Amino acid sequence: PYIENAPLTTNGHLIVVCGIEVNKDGKWIIVNDPAGKDDKSVRLKYKLEEFMKAWERSNYIMYVIHKQN
Repeated sequence: PYIENAPLTTNGHLIVVCGIEVNKDGKWIIVNDPAGKDDKSVRLKYKLEEFMKAWERSNYIMYVIHKQN
């Protein structure tokens, strides 16, 4: 599925979800996407609806990383 501002279209690559932003323009998923051209273009905002459609294609696969106590 199309995601506006995505640096590439692929059948899959890993991104890091860093947060969610809600503002007057809508709901956004904040990500670090390693497909960015350089370090400054890695942090991106994707529209929630577009992100969810793309994520659905992977059957909502995710890796959860947490600090072990």
